[in-house]
Amino acid sequence: MTLELEGKLTKILPAATGQGKNGTNWFRQDFVIEIAGQYPTNVCFSIWGDKVNINNFQIGDEIKVSFDVNSREYQDKWYTSLRPWKIERAGAQAQNNASAWNPSTEPTPMPTSDLPQPENDLPF
Repeated sequence: MTLELEGKLTKILPAATGQGKNGTNWFRQDFVIEIAGQYPTNVCFSIWGDKVNINNFQIGDEIKVSFDVNSREYQDKWYTSLRPWKIERAGAQAQNNASAWNPSTEPTPMPTSDLPQPENDLPF
C-alpha cells in the first residue's frame, strides 16, 4: 500500500547523526509539511539514511511525499513515525503525463499511394 500526502513544505529541521549500539552510523532529517484544508494540518516526516533528500526543496514548495508508516513499542508506549521513500514536486506526475503526448510532435503519416504495393503471394 502506497501512502501519499501533498502539502506545502514549512520547516526543515536540523539533521541528526549518531552511532548505534552495533557501531553503525545513522542519519535522520525531519521536515514538516502543511496540508491545506478548512483546518490546515501539520505533518512531520523523518528521513532515515540517504534514500531521499529534502534539501532539493525550499520552504514554501508544494511537494508530494510517498511514505511508509512505522510503529514500535517501548515501555508500554507506542511511537509512530512517517518515513518517506520518495519526495517530488506536487503535480509533477500530472505535468509528466501532460507532456507525454503532444499532438504537435506526432509524425505526419506517410502517404501509402507512393509506396510499391506487395503482391499477394501468401502460400495459404
